[in-house]
Amino acid sequence: MTRRSKICYCDICGVSSLDKPVMFSAKHNKLLCGKHKWELDKYGEIKNPTQYNRFDRNRYRVQDGIVYMDICDAFQNKVAEALFDEEYLDIVIQRKWRLTYKRHGIYPYVSTKALPEEKIAHMPLHRFIAKLAGMDIDGFEIDHINGDPMDNRKCNLRCATRHEQVSNIAPRFTNKFGIRGVSFDKKYQKYTVDFQLDGLRLYFKPVKTLPEAVYIRHLAEQHFFDDVAINRHLPSMQPYIDQLSESQKRDIEAYVDEIIQRKECDAS
Repeated sequence: MTRRSKICYCDICGVSSLDKPVMFSAKHNKLLCGKHKWELDKYGEIKNPTQYNRFDRNRYRVQDGIVYMDICDAFQNKVAEALFDEEYLDIVIQRKWRLTYKRHGIYPYVSTKALPEEKIAHMPLHRFIAKLAGMDIDGFEIDHINGDPMDNRKCNLRCATRHEQVSNIAPRFTNKFGIRGVSFDKKYQKYTVDFQLDGLRLYFKPVKTLPEAVYIRHLAEQHFFDDVAINRHLPSMQPYIDQLSESQKRDIEAYVDEIIQRKECDAS
């Protein structure tokens, strides 16, 4: 007759010894699972009271054909939520996905450790989904159409050139106005417009009002950006543009055309 072990439960997360090892710690005077004993030994406090650890798979929920995937830190605190189509769940769920940052830690995206045959260090979720969706991703960037790197539904992904992808980047989180390339010069008390793309840089004179600066930026984008980027940025610009009179718009249009033509002549 085999001896039946007593079922124990972690005093922190309640996980059963049937699921994970749970032992009494004399040092802490508690029944603890391995995760919470490690946290108390290392940090002297509980960093996360749940039973999950960094080796566990991501947690998912499905609603209306869309999968919502929790992205957690090393202590299994939820730090982000990624979206993708339900039809790819059976494949995505086989791997562990984490939050990664690019461009000096400013822009987050979701990735996993790549397999040897994938010939890269990390596989971004957006490239993974695009490939599953049948997109020809070789030689292209995968761009999030709405600018949200957590939205990896196939309807929000497109193959793009580097030029198109950079055009569609959102303003930095430090941008005060939410308009890319527009800032306020406190020294001269004027608004400045910066426009750079593929080594090209346009220099515009500072202007007195924010609507003027926004319209200058919009006209430059109309000339150099594709429709996806223009249509994405326009809603945040339109309230400022509407504050300008028709005569103001014509003057600004003539000025921007002159700057662009001069730059293109210099380049040629």
